[in-house]
Amino acid sequence: MGLLDRLRKLLRPESQEFLDFKDMLLRKFEISGFLLATTEGLPIGGTLESPEELSAKLPELKKGLAEIESSNDYLVITPSAVYCILQVTSDVMMLTKGRRVLTWEEIEELKLATREELKL
Repeated sequence: MGLLDRLRKLLRPESQEFLDFKDMLLRKFEISGFLLATTEGLPIGGTLESPEELSAKLPELKKGLAEIESSNDYLVITPSAVYCILQVTSDVMMLTKGRRVLTWEEIEELKLATREELKL
């Protein structure tokens, strides 16, 4: 079973692993929504609306931001939310939605926690 299939199975919305991961994101990082996708833009799983559409746009969004400043991770602040675009592994990206700006230390902790929880 490949990485994509394994993660999709693990992140089925009704699974305990999915619920535990979602709870950890909310409790530790105050993240209300998330999306995991491959670096090619294929959806893995999450709670944000339109996962297929968002996943497809995520690599291009990151590429556009990289033209401004080269980085693996980005914060995008809007009037209603704070979004993080993270490179969790070389194959997996994550988009999060929350209400507060995470510090760069918290972002590193979030990526580490995601890798540990999902066994990446």
